[in-house]
This record gives sequence, C-alpha cells and structure tokens, in this order.
Amino acid sequence: MDVHALRTWLLALVAAAFGGATAEAEPDYRASDRFFFGVSGGVVRGDVPVGGYETSYWPNDYVGLSTVVALTGGDAYTYDVGGQLVLAMPLRWIQPYAGAMAGLRSTPDAVASRAHLIAGLNGYASRNVRIFAELRDPDITVIGTDHASQLLVGLRWSPDWFHRARPISKVDAVWWSTLLAAGIWTGATLAR
Repeated sequence: MDVHALRTWLLALVAAAFGGATAEAEPDYRASDRFFFGVSGGVVRGDVPVGGYETSYWPNDYVGLSTVVALTGGDAYTYDVGGQLVLAMPLRWIQPYAGAMAGLRSTPDAVASRAHLIAGLNGYASRNVRIFAELRDPDITVIGTDHASQLLVGLRWSPDWFHRARPISKVDAVWWSTLLAAGIWTGATLAR
C-alpha cells in the first residue's frame, strides 16, 4: 500500500471515529415529519410477556411525547394506556431518555389512574428507524402502587409513505393510530 492510500485510510478512520457532533434524526424540518410509530415486546418480572404500541412526536432530539398502550399477559393481566413525556440526550448513535407516563391501568380487579417512571435508550438505525429498549414502571411509586416493571425492546419508525403524504393525511394517520391504540386498551379491558 502506498503512502497516499495509507494516509487516506487513516484520515477516513479518524473522521469516522471522532467526526460529527451528535446523532440526530435528521428531520425534513417539518413538524409533521417528527412523528414515529412504535411497536415493542418484552417481559415483566422476567417471564410474563408484554406488548406495546405507541405514536410519538419528537419536536427535537431532546424531548419526546407519546401516546402508549401496553398489554401484559400472565395470571394477572395488566393493561396500560396513557401519555409519556421524556427528556433525552442525543449522543453519537444513541439517545438515552427518561421521563414519566401518566394514564390508566386496568387490572382484573379495577381500573385506576396512575403515573410511573420510564427510562430507555434509542439507537439510531436510520433517519426513519430507532431501535429502543425501555424500562417502565420500576418499583418507585409516583401515583398508584400496583407496580408491573416492564422491560421492552422494539422499533420506532417514521415510514417514507408518511413523509410523502399530504399534511391532512398525516394528521389522519396519527389520529387513527392513536384511536386504534385506545380502542385496543378499551376492548381488552371490557373483555375481562
């Protein structure tokens, strides 16, 4: 290998290792292109399955707002529906975040309002895809004492068809997606 090629490879390696400031979602700079749809799956207390769906809006890479539904299986089915507010710190390829979820929890015995903490980590796979892991409802009481610590992993994505859609179609997609999540929670709760 000649000296010129070696120097080029060395510069490329240094630029890849130390170049660039932070990981960013690289928005289209339109508010409607900062919406993500998310699906997740995981476990509660190590062996009980849980699945979730969310519609989230990230006005920037430091704040996230979501509507969430999470359905937990096992002997004591637990269904959560509500909204989340998180603060995040975008790093080069990852985005740790923490915040709270407030909403309703349906158990076999009752439906009660509650708020609990969440903490997670987004990994940027592309402009449209974030892989995430999230811990919900650790054993710290905010409002409501019925804890069901959930460890979820999943994807948040903003599909290309959504970016290309007309603004009114985007509003419809977000509205119907959020309504579908609330309908799933309501249907699961009433089916007990």
